Amino acid sequence: MPEFEEIKINTSKLKTEQEFVCWIDTMGTKNTMSESFEKAANFMIRFHSYVIESIQSLAKDNRISYYPVMDGIYLTSPTWKDMKKVIDGIYKRGSDVFVNESIIAHRFIIRGAIAYGTVAHGESITEDVCPIINTRYKQTFLMGMPMIQAFTSECYAPPYGMFIHESARQVKILQGRYYQWAHDNKMREKLQDKINQYFLWCKEFRMYLGMDENKILQYIQLNKEHLNNLNCKEDEVEE
Repeated sequence: MPEFEEIKINTSKLKTEQEFVCWIDTMGTKNTMSESFEKAANFMIRFHSYVIESIQSLAKDNRISYYPVMDGIYLTSPTWKDMKKVIDGIYKRGSDVFVNESIIAHRFIIRGAIAYGTVAHGESITEDVCPIINTRYKQTFLMGMPMIQAFTSECYAPPYGMFIHESARQVKILQGRYYQWAHDNKMREKLQDKINQYFLWCKEFRMYLGMDENKILQYIQLNKEHLNNLNCKEDEVEE
């Protein structure tokens, strides 16, 4: 057998950036995937389809990086202006899909969280850092504390909401617990009604769906609190 060879990593050569990091995923994937492969695949592919639409609709000079992970995606950007455009696009498209789906069982909900801090993109792993990882592989991953902060904070987000981790709250840029993504009042009311209808359906079939009734009631309350404030204007600055 070959002798053990130590893998040496020089992280001092790793380039880092201060960026906004957003995590968005579809709710209930574990239960959905254990119920039906086709249903879970349908939800996941539809979700990633409108994520791609939102990213591609932006001008090429906008600085957005993205990392799909099964039923979710990490988005990063050094500027809130660019991140905001993508989040708004994803949530608007997602809400349209949700509201216009006539069959309740075919609806799915997204939510997410945003953090801010030091990250390193896989593409910054040079041979000085690690000579083993090839270009194609390293472009698929991201490292940094904001990833964990966004991922673990997502559970506090309302349905079709975005929780703002304390690290991302900045005066005149991003404040409060929930990011109030842009929407007109008519669609806001439709979305709130459809979400409420969806969770009442979940409550009725909670045993089959494998959902906890207390969690369902919590989502209904979060929906009420969050979407009643969607028309609030937040203070923002252009970067």
